Amino acid sequence: MITTEQFKLFDDLYSYYNKELFYGLLNDCMITTSRKKKTFGLFARNTWQKNKSKDSAEIHEISLNPDFLDRIDEAWQATLVHEMVHLWQQDFGNTSRAGYHNKQWAQKMKEIGLYPSNTGEEGGKETGQSCSHYIIPGGAFIEAFKRLQEKQIKYITVANLVEGRGKGKAAAASARSKTKYTCFCKNNVWGKPDLLIVCAVCNQRFIEETE
Repeated sequence: MITTEQFKLFDDLYSYYNKELFYGLLNDCMITTSRKKKTFGLFARNTWQKNKSKDSAEIHEISLNPDFLDRIDEAWQATLVHEMVHLWQQDFGNTSRAGYHNKQWAQKMKEIGLYPSNTGEEGGKETGQSCSHYIIPGGAFIEAFKRLQEKQIKYITVANLVEGRGKGKAAAASARSKTKYTCFCKNNVWGKPDLLIVCAVCNQRFIEETE
């Protein structure tokens, strides 16, 4: 089953990076997917329970945006690890207001090989309500990722799971003269449907907005 294969991959990656980067300290987590606009991934605390009992332990959630799983493997896996740092801070550190990336979070990101940056590039702010990252060359994350490649795991993404994805959407879009595209850093451009364009600021592709 495709569903089983896809979510087993997420679970395996979570377990692998938990062991390699967090000494296996992180608790079990529910990993889901969500097409929340302008978001690669998100962390939500205590959103699941194994059963309806009041004594049942609450479980955190990490959600990945499937529209961005067609990035290079280290990029979307770094998003998973980014959210794992939020989970680590929730259980072992001190969080700030909801969604805020504070100094403790930023320091832990550096320790595991991801440099916090609100632009996703060098020189960006390391803390704030909205914060991305870039991969530190030679850092713990990229070295763990390289070791994973040696195991020759086959990665599954939306792009190669569903052949011909978006054909119906493209047909509907052909009736429009202009389409709006938005990148991760919230820049907007307009152009004909089905353009493949990349933002020079955040180095991520623009996503076509659909009705």
